[in-house]
Amino acid sequence: MPQITSRICGVCPTAHHMAATKCLDSLYGVEPPPAGRKIRELVYHAFMLEDHALHVYVLGAGFHCGAGRRRRSGT
Repeated sequence: MPQITSRICGVCPTAHHMAATKCLDSLYGVEPPPAGRKIRELVYHAFMLEDHALHVYVLGAGFHCGAGRRRRSGT
């Protein structure tokens, strides 16, 4: 199931994967070991860093560099 839900969104597949994993943990009544929780936190924080970089430098670059502004005729 986590592989299917991570394909829902092209921008944030890691968040969907982590949510599906937590859902399955809850469904089966299992608790990940402390090392597993730390790895999940590390993966999620790495995703947050990558996601913010993606939004700032790729998705918002045109807006911040002036590509979205209208050009005046004659200038």
